[in-house]
Amino acid sequence: MGNKGKQVLVLNKVCFSFFIVVMLITAKMTITSESLLFNITYLGLIAITIILALFGGLLIGSVSDAIFITIQILYLFYLHVAKNVGFNLIFIYWLMAPTILLSLLNLMVKDIHAIDFKDKEMPEEMINQGTFREKNRLRTNEAFIQDAGVFIETSRRFIIPTSTVLIKINSLKQLRSVMSENQLNALIDMVTESLNVSKRGNDISYLLNDGDDIIWAQLLYTDLEGAYTVAMRIEENFKIILNESKSFNGTAISLQTAAVSWDSTEMKTPYDFTNAAMHAI
Repeated sequence: MGNKGKQVLVLNKVCFSFFIVVMLITAKMTITSESLLFNITYLGLIAITIILALFGGLLIGSVSDAIFITIQILYLFYLHVAKNVGFNLIFIYWLMAPTILLSLLNLMVKDIHAIDFKDKEMPEEMINQGTFREKNRLRTNEAFIQDAGVFIETSRRFIIPTSTVLIKINSLKQLRSVMSENQLNALIDMVTESLNVSKRGNDISYLLNDGDDIIWAQLLYTDLEGAYTVAMRIEENFKIILNESKSFNGTAISLQTAAVSWDSTEMKTPYDFTNAAMHAI
């Protein structure tokens, strides 16, 4: 079982324990029905303490719990000294209940935060492994090679043609010199969007290079002719998106596309496929 699974298991146990404690409180209130108003008052004060801890943090909850317990102790001594009332089990129970409930609440919150942190950590882990690019949420060179292997194996097994389309911005070096960083990022997002709106359900998009010459790619289950059709569709969609943008009026921007189909007679590994694609663009 992974770490996340263990955390979920712990959280389930804590929730069950919390439920049992609440049931015990309810049972105790039922048994001591002659002190119903007293029990309801204490239960309400504990609920306020838990709410303070839930919304104000553990420190505020602990302080309010300490104040609540201190008041209870002073009240018990007052009853014992002034009213000659003995210390019975119900008083001791209400002394312990706030601390028990706050402790369980703290465990629940810690487990929830641990699971939430693990979920947020996953994209960073993928980025560190080199298969996922944070800036534009596209997969990278390493992922392209891995996925190309899957596409190639599927092509061999089921005799399905597989190809890749590559895209880059013409004269990007010159454009960098006249564009701001925000404009360049917007342009990159527009190219990425043109890929996303052009692809079919089983196509996968990548960003192979993110340096001076940015190159996008798509893996496709199609022959070379179909790949060129996709390339043309990407260019057309990019023109539409570019024309709708007011940030690049008067700037000559176009895409350069290329397509390569897997050829088992000339290519043996996913690296051969990748190299052929990079040479094509």
